[in-house]
Amino acid sequence: MTGNLLVRGGRVLQGDELVEADVLVRDGVIAAIGRIEPLEGMTIEDATGLIVLPGMIDPHVHVGWPGAADDFAAGSRAALAGGVTTFIEFAVQFPGDALDDVVKEWKRMGEASACDFALHAIVSDSRPETLEAMARVMDAGVTSFKMFMTSQHSGGLGVDDGTLYDIMCRVAELGGLSMAHCENDEVIGHLSERLIADGVVTAAGHSAARPPLVEAEAIARAVRLADAAGSPFYIPHLSSGEGLRAALLDTGRRVPVIAETCPQFLALTADVYARADGAHYVMSPPIKSTEDQATLWAGVIDGRVSTVGSDHCPYPRRFKDENAASDFRRIPNGVPGVETLLPVMYTLGVRTGRMTLADLARICSLNPAKIFGLEDRKGSIAVGKDGDLVLFDPDRRFGTAASDLNSEIDYSIYEEMELWGMPVATVAAGTIVAREQRIVDDAHRGRFLARTPGVALSEFDRRVVAA
Repeated sequence: MTGNLLVRGGRVLQGDELVEADVLVRDGVIAAIGRIEPLEGMTIEDATGLIVLPGMIDPHVHVGWPGAADDFAAGSRAALAGGVTTFIEFAVQFPGDALDDVVKEWKRMGEASACDFALHAIVSDSRPETLEAMARVMDAGVTSFKMFMTSQHSGGLGVDDGTLYDIMCRVAELGGLSMAHCENDEVIGHLSERLIADGVVTAAGHSAARPPLVEAEAIARAVRLADAAGSPFYIPHLSSGEGLRAALLDTGRRVPVIAETCPQFLALTADVYARADGAHYVMSPPIKSTEDQATLWAGVIDGRVSTVGSDHCPYPRRFKDENAASDFRRIPNGVPGVETLLPVMYTLGVRTGRMTLADLARICSLNPAKIFGLEDRKGSIAVGKDGDLVLFDPDRRFGTAASDLNSEIDYSIYEEMELWGMPVATVAAGTIVAREQRIVDDAHRGRFLARTPGVALSEFDRRVVAA
């Protein structure tokens, strides 16, 4: 379903500037920007006093993961309520699954999505039939392939280095983009056993078993393998300063390396794991120190970190709490985040003066559109692009209690934070689908977005020479 809509009187983000203009969306696509006289029968939305932003793009969600509270329907409603009009989900090849079937199944599940969605593929083996299927998956518009370097929390999805290298070689051959969850599996296992033996069994142990070394070593190894394979490499959920330095160290490599971080790493510190509800914050990689947070912010501001993805994967309180007092290894890994992506980044980025609104839109919309092959229709407000808009009030608080949010999760990791920036209205393909954190069009359905490989990814490669 697409709509015809005239958004009047707002300040529209155009490049680095806010311009007083109207935006006309016709048949779901932006048809004109400027001073536009309304025609009879046209739906008009008054945006006086509001800022008109492009719809946000979350490049990293899990809304089909077994056991998570949100499926495509619930996760997409949460996304739209927070101003995210497109997200990229992961189609998971569990051991033994046929990759083609996995992608088809995730596309079928996505028919319930209220927002537009694309897919990454998680690849768990390098059998000949899997490598052959990757070409068909690319043809179907899934052009990015993620591997897990650890099995500690992924349900047996971890691959060894040989398998990782083989898959990266195939991705390079096909012209796709490699991704990996970078943590050292053996070190995590070793430290976890030692901590349990010492009686450290709660969420604090989860954090202690995954120091920055665990991430940084795996990143350095994965970057070397990607370079040898000739595959551009994207690092999701970067959590540490040491990891960022490992990602971007210039070792003479040939391939671009792109870094993503998450709002929780920019908003919270490892102190959360000492709380009574520390299990609610268990994710991998875990939240790190104040120093790591400062380094990540610096990377976001200066462009070394190109995107921010929520890694939305919420597990209900009952699953989180079940083993919280006995064995941190059995606490499900994942937190909610897609609905709060925009207000967290606005509050901590723009409102503090760290970045401009244009910077926020670049990091949370334009950059992911470019990197993941969506720039022809997403990422900015321009004639010919999809009519995905956020009518944004920077001076209104955003509700952070679980009862304020649209996720099916029964807690909020930001409940104690004061967040600013309200999506007064979220427009998807010219249809107003959400107002003030509430869905107002239950019938709207998004589309699967078949992707082509993104722009020249060297644009996002920020190499750093060691001192």
